[in-house]
Amino acid sequence: MKRVLMTIARYLHPRGAVSFWHTKIGPIRYDYSTLDDYYIDLRAKTNYAGPFDAAGIPLLDYFGAIGKQYNPCAIAQWGLGGFQRWKRGEVEHADPFWKAADWLRENLDVDSAGRGFWWYRFDFDAYGLRAPWPSALAQAQGISLLLRASRAAGDESYLLAARQACAAMLSPVSEGGLLLADSQYTMLEEVVADRPTAILDGMVFAVFGLQDYCLVVADDAEAKLVLDDCMRSIAELLPRYDLGYWSRADLYSEIPPMPASRFYHGLHVAQLEVLADLTGNSVFAEYAQRWATVARSSVNRLRAFFNKLVFKFRHY
Repeated sequence: MKRVLMTIARYLHPRGAVSFWHTKIGPIRYDYSTLDDYYIDLRAKTNYAGPFDAAGIPLLDYFGAIGKQYNPCAIAQWGLGGFQRWKRGEVEHADPFWKAADWLRENLDVDSAGRGFWWYRFDFDAYGLRAPWPSALAQAQGISLLLRASRAAGDESYLLAARQACAAMLSPVSEGGLLLADSQYTMLEEVVADRPTAILDGMVFAVFGLQDYCLVVADDAEAKLVLDDCMRSIAELLPRYDLGYWSRADLYSEIPPMPASRFYHGLHVAQLEVLADLTGNSVFAEYAQRWATVARSSVNRLRAFFNKLVFKFRHY
């Protein structure tokens, strides 16, 4: 019961961790062969009310024993939102962009093999993770931010950090990395647990980061191969995420499956619209349209909310 109450607090408290994630989002259409924007609208992330550390870097408050923590993905999204606003003429929002870029560069933990990780330094009970742990979601969004910083500043140190972060992301799970591949599917895992998690929004964001990396480091044949395999795998796995009335958050839990929250369902639609534009694959457009349609039904929204609540009480 204590864990359930803590989860509710994170969702409802105006300065809880969830308040950072559940903001207005949508697809951004631009020339994807450039780094002039970012795939998803993250501008609202710059409205985050805190808490922040002494240097002005956002912290997320998970309450309880975890408390206030740096979340590498949140820092990257905050910075990307600043980049988007800066590029639209809101010059004051260059500050979060550069602060996030510098934090990501300076806090990249590079091992003896030249792989750079951003670590989450708190436990994540939902998937049985113990600190420290890495995430392809954080790696990819950090890469996207650093590549934009490198291009904007003409500073190769940001590009070097992006290369090191990508090396970590593309290392096999068996070697401490985030790439999970078998004879059927290739996935970049948002979290590495006791079995594949296949968190949908995390896999797609990972693809966006790898897409950016392949634009800049065009001669990396391995990265391009992984990118193509991940795109194909996501398209082939989409039927497994379809609950008929809603989308699933992941493929980790089967009994019962976990429906996406209303926010993440909307994010899935936005991400698939971008993937359809990027690839020309009609499967992405088909599921984006299907999931946008079911979300307009109040019955489906209520059913998804109820089933999500049941899942939370059962597993949290």
